[in-house]
Order: sequence, then structure tokens, then C-alpha cells
Amino acid sequence: MGTKTKNEPLGRPMSRPSDFQARAKAALGVVMAVADCIRELRTVPSGHLYARLMGHISIDDYQSVITTLVRAGLVREHPSHLLEWIGPGGPVATTQTDSTRKEKQQ
Repeated sequence: MGTKTKNEPLGRPMSRPSDFQARAKAALGVVMAVADCIRELRTVPSGHLYARLMGHISIDDYQSVITTLVRAGLVREHPSHLLEWIGPGGPVATTQTDSTRKEKQQ
């Protein structure tokens, strides 16, 4: 049996920083691509979006991406699993009342 040095991890060999950076960039690219899709569509059923991505990303990774976007305040996931873009560049909320709409029409 070999002995472990003080800085060596127990399970697997340490990754080089460049490996970590490459994986981090790839993960960020996936998050940004999914965010761009949702932003462009404004709303999309989560299952429909995953069906388009399933050959490229696992369901666990997809759910992590959606959770990341929800926690970042960019996407709202409705109970029906509808994803709605609420971040920058999203739909503008209207607060007009019926009376102000009628005034603008006249």
C-alpha cells in the first residue's frame, strides 16, 4: 500500500487548476445557453426544454441549471413546471388600470 502525502486527497488525484477552470467555463456556458433559451422564449414548459436538451445534458445537470437560474432570480418556475424569464430583458410588467387604458385609447 502506498502512503498519502499531506496534500493528497483521499478519493482521487487532485485536478490541475486548468482542469477546474475548463470545467467551470463549460458549466457556465451551459447555464448561459439555457438562460438565453428561456429569455428568448419568455416562457417554456420545463419538460419541452429538457426534451430538446436531453441528448446533451443529464436530467440531474438540467435540474441543477434550472435551480441555479431560479436562485439567481432570473427564472420563475411555476407549480405547473412552466419556466418564465423574470431577469433583465424580460417582459415589462404592466400596471395599467382599465380607466388608464380607456384614456389612452381616446
